[in-house]
Amino acid sequence: HTVHDAVGEPLAVLDPRPAADRRRRVAELLDEVELPAGLAHQRVARLSGGERQRVALARALAAEPSVLILDEALASLDLRSRARVVDLLRRLQDRHRLGYVVVSHDLATVADLADEIVLLADGVVVERAAPDALLRDPRHPAARRTVEAARTEGRKLVGLHDFDKRFAKQFQQRKKRHRHAQATLFGVEQVGETGKRA
Repeated sequence: HTVHDAVGEPLAVLDPRPAADRRRRVAELLDEVELPAGLAHQRVARLSGGERQRVALARALAAEPSVLILDEALASLDLRSRARVVDLLRRLQDRHRLGYVVVSHDLATVADLADEIVLLADGVVVERAAPDALLRDPRHPAARRTVEAARTEGRKLVGLHDFDKRFAKQFQQRKKRHRHAQATLFGVEQVGETGKRA
């Protein structure tokens, strides 16, 4: 499948229109997710992970949703690509007043995107809190283990001081931004990637 096929498919189902109109709309959607229109004829299989995630977002935006479910959407990306996609998600949220339900094992990303984190252990909700409250003072033992594991991993990647500064900066920025209704699901147990994005 080409990028045009992937993004155009929901348009063909939801809003049948002449081929020229569909091509125009695909180009607009690619622009929304900051991909060049010339990529439309590339095969999806040849794209980078970050580009594939942007194509998946363009497909989702074709339906003009009010809420997007992001199920391990960033799990396969490297740190730089992940940061760029998170920034894109913020811009799309502001532009379209989108709500996100984020299902992830990456606590740093979840904390950056969400107003509220719902922490699950063995399929049971064990803690529900704002990201800064959860990271500052986790109550449940599973929550404490999760937060400590995220901090340990983050310190390995960027160093303790920078990691803690990054969290503090994220929370300050998050408080300044206008948020729309969001909930985040975060499972304690690693179950692996749930599926490949086209």
